[in-house]
Amino acid sequence: MEKTPRAALFLCDDVRREMGGKISLMGLFRDVGVPGFPAVLPRCFAVAYLRGGEGNADLALALESPEKPSKPLWSKTVKLDGSSAEHVEIVGLWNLALE
Repeated sequence: MEKTPRAALFLCDDVRREMGGKISLMGLFRDVGVPGFPAVLPRCFAVAYLRGGEGNADLALALESPEKPSKPLWSKTVKLDGSSAEHVEIVGLWNLALE
């Protein structure tokens, strides 16, 4: 059994949980465009999708900058329990400061 999960991370404007277990992502970001720095994103969502894997997986979301060290905006340990298991984490980010 595969122990490392497959993972994807999406950044978008809005997330909706639909009937039947679907999750709809609106306004997927290709990049984050702002007129200048510093800037603030009033609202966005990060969606982490993991499939497979076994054991604990440490998830963390951080903004990286070459000039200064980053600290996680959010972190969580999730329990993965098999190759066909899926796990979705939705993180709302309000007034996200970009420097």
